[in-house]
Amino acid sequence: MARFLKKIEDIPTLPEVAIKIIQLSLDEKISNKDFEEYIHLSPDLVIKIFRLINSPFFGLPYKVKDLSQAIGLLGRKTIRNLALTFFLIDTIKDISSKEEILNYWKLMVLGSNIAKLISKRDDIFVASLLYYLPHYFYLVYENKKLNSVTDDYYVAFIDVANKMFKKWHIPEEIQNLVFKYFKYKFDEEELDKETLAIFIGEKFSKMILLEGVKHKDLDILNTYLKMKEESFSKLIERAIDTTNFILDFFNIPDKIVNAGNIINLLAKANQKIFDLYQENYKLLRETEELNKILSTSFNNLPLGVMVFEGDECILTNLTAERILEGKKDRLEDILDEEIIETLKSHPGDSIKLITTLKNKKVVDLTYFKSMSGKTIKVFLFFRDLTEELKLKERYKYLKENYEELIHSAGIGIVIIDLKGNIIFANKKFCDILKIKNYESLKNKQLKDFICVSKECEFQIINIFKEILSGNAQEKTIQIKSQNRLKEEIYLEITITIYRDAGSVKGFQLLVNDITDKKKLEVEKEKMQKNVLESEKHRVLVELAGTTAHELNQPLTNLMLSLEMLKTIDEVKKSKYLERIEQATERIAEIVKKFSNVTKYKTKDYLDSSKIIDLGDE
Repeated sequence: MARFLKKIEDIPTLPEVAIKIIQLSLDEKISNKDFEEYIHLSPDLVIKIFRLINSPFFGLPYKVKDLSQAIGLLGRKTIRNLALTFFLIDTIKDISSKEEILNYWKLMVLGSNIAKLISKRDDIFVASLLYYLPHYFYLVYENKKLNSVTDDYYVAFIDVANKMFKKWHIPEEIQNLVFKYFKYKFDEEELDKETLAIFIGEKFSKMILLEGVKHKDLDILNTYLKMKEESFSKLIERAIDTTNFILDFFNIPDKIVNAGNIINLLAKANQKIFDLYQENYKLLRETEELNKILSTSFNNLPLGVMVFEGDECILTNLTAERILEGKKDRLEDILDEEIIETLKSHPGDSIKLITTLKNKKVVDLTYFKSMSGKTIKVFLFFRDLTEELKLKERYKYLKENYEELIHSAGIGIVIIDLKGNIIFANKKFCDILKIKNYESLKNKQLKDFICVSKECEFQIINIFKEILSGNAQEKTIQIKSQNRLKEEIYLEITITIYRDAGSVKGFQLLVNDITDKKKLEVEKEKMQKNVLESEKHRVLVELAGTTAHELNQPLTNLMLSLEMLKTIDEVKKSKYLERIEQATERIAEIVKKFSNVTKYKTKDYLDSSKIIDLGDE
């Protein structure tokens, strides 16, 4: 575009006689005779005036041969516009002979003729033609296609138009018409009567010549046009005839074929508009409901939203009012002056910062500037961080105290992921394993620090699987391992699932050092064994004493009786036999008492010793 603007300096200059005629037409002090003399200075213009006045377009019943009469019939303003048109076309028609350029040449002449017939003003024809010329020069100098001219170029085209008008001495009233239409195209201002004619001419010339018929174009035309379809169709036919006349007048090849389908196009457009009206009616009702939803959503946004135009607030939502503790109308009511200066002096269109409002609330604030025409709008989006910051401080305090509590716990705590990597371990766990720094355990395998037998390892893996499957919430296992000093230790480990944000991330292990407990159990077992052995010995002694006590007397009697049998006669033998029988019965009774003993009970014996009490004799 910069190259094009540089080239535009080379656009041809209008002939001096054309510039003079334009200037004289604006001077009311100049007589018709003086005006006529200047026209005579351009024989080509005189010929064109006579060809035009005597053409079928004027339909005069006689042939005009006198220039004064022609000027009188046409008027100075018409002569000026004709002269300007003729000289413009003569100036530009030979710049390029490419078909693409000639097609655009036809487009701008047809569009200008449609504009003239709608407005019934010759100056609208000239203004429309001048509006097209920056596009025309762009196509010529940049060797572009017709469809390459987009709305993005309008700003540059206004600069081109300024240069043309200055170089060609275009009357101010015509300049104003052109710039009004440029302003409509650029700023989308409303169409007035003059610019409406240029607008319709541009739209329909593109439809006819480029066959770019779009429903939205037809909809726009039906919105603005107040003519009946048949009348407008005839107007288009006249515009095409006039354009063909001008093409022939300036020896431009290829006439425009009459667009006899305009009525059909308008009929289709009207049907489309009727269909759109029905759709729009339906959409209108849906939009009303949507507006209610949007209004509710806007007011319930978690962000406070405020829009400022100048210094005044024009829109605010309920969230903003809640944060600000009421409705505020000015930026000064919300922020300190120093903050406002920082926002306004920021080089970009937006800035994001955390700041404090005048009501002492801390917010996450986004300040955004937007240019709409000549008006600057300022948008404020802010989120209340006051409670969040308090919660963060509280969380930080609790986290520090929680970590201190965890590390000072009397039991080892270790968290591993599903692959067995250590995520966290407290100081007690490190103390149990004689590890100096608990941070050194992170991301290392637990099995590198707790060494167990293969059998125990399989047992632990099965516990992990059982907990993961949901068959158990927690499991406790006792294992034998070694600490970092290669000392034998016994651990009791309780395993539970570890979740983070609701998802299973691994396992939590509560590790208790039971080495001392195990040693005590071993000692206790030894002591119990020794006591049992001692008790057995004592019982044997007591049993032996009991046996000696109980059996001693009958055995003695038995032995004495046997001895006496050897020395006595037959008469006395019966007495000793009776004694032997009694002793035997006594021994049998003692044996029976031994077999019936159900509890251990002793009684005093000789020398303060004890014997088993077998019951009453």
